[in-house]
Amino acid sequence: MNYLVNLEKCVTGFCIDNQFVDCISNESVYKIDKHTKEIIYSKKLFKKEGFSRNLVANNKLLFIRDFYTLYIMDKNNYSILSILQLGNDLSSDICGMAIDENNIYTCMRNGAINVIDIKNFTIQEINHISSTSIWDLHSYNDILVGVNVSGELLYINKANMELIKSISLSKQNIGSFIIDMHNIYAAGQDKILYLVDIESGKCISKKRNAHKRMFDCVGIYNNYIITISYPCSEITFWNKETLELESTINTPLKLSGRTMIENDTLHIASRNINGIISFDLKNI
Repeated sequence: MNYLVNLEKCVTGFCIDNQFVDCISNESVYKIDKHTKEIIYSKKLFKKEGFSRNLVANNKLLFIRDFYTLYIMDKNNYSILSILQLGNDLSSDICGMAIDENNIYTCMRNGAINVIDIKNFTIQEINHISSTSIWDLHSYNDILVGVNVSGELLYINKANMELIKSISLSKQNIGSFIIDMHNIYAAGQDKILYLVDIESGKCISKKRNAHKRMFDCVGIYNNYIITISYPCSEITFWNKETLELESTINTPLKLSGRTMIENDTLHIASRNINGIISFDLKNI
């Protein structure tokens, strides 16, 4: 384990490209050279520290959520291109975000999804999709796939932003999921890791008590589906076909965080880490 980024406070959201790390920490956004670890520049964006902020990015833009506000910034020079107020209070703050070549999609706590054009930064439409909050959202071909507090898997048509179907996976919240080829791996608050066929929506397999407390799906590495439980301070590797346990890494973590797999490296941010730490997956 080593530090990819070393800062004075924890990181609440980050993205990585070939040369730079863009991340949110404390009141600011930082651009850091991932090879030299040097801070290239930073921009103070917020009035105070917050732990729920996150970002997504493409090659040119950063999209940063802070409660119900969406900041759109030039990725190269951090100039603010647009600030969109998408809600009115904490009952309508931004939960999940997804991006494709045309739009950014923001899920609101009230179950609505905003479609925002990434060329002119205008809200194209607002569609009420779910009766409960959609916590995670991914773009998959011509549809969006999401999961919500009601434990449902949602399929949404991008063309008209209408719900195609909803599938009940759990009686509890599904907090995160990933898509790998034709499969979905979803993390339930009921401590179950779900394997679902994305085309049919059929649950192929379940792993009960994947962690003792809440966990997130991280991603796929080789033949593993990786999950992380911040409250349990553990990273777990499962066979992605059978969901059988392969190995576990125990490392101090706290409450919540963000992760990213880059080639053979797993990057982790958490409340107790002042920056971002990295694990070499080749040694697992």
